Amino acid sequence: TLQAGRHFCLMDDERFPADFVNKLLDSDNRIGVWREYRGLTMSALAEAAGFSQSYLSDIENGKKDGSVKVLKRIAQALNTDVDLIV
Repeated sequence: TLQAGRHFCLMDDERFPADFVNKLLDSDNRIGVWREYRGLTMSALAEAAGFSQSYLSDIENGKKDGSVKVLKRIAQALNTDVDLIV
């Protein structure tokens, strides 16, 4: 469960700043929030996940729903859990 506070601890004791957690909780575009937090361009994330930038853009902007397989690939490329990007 995500919680706002000074820091949030998740997965292998990685710590996240509260402003990131708050942004994640408030956003309808969690993939974009994660992508920006990880310092990735849309192109870099799409390449790491193995599909086109336009497809990733459509998912981030809510124009398309990614399949479970696609969301898992995105989460893996972002080094996070799929539950935290949807």
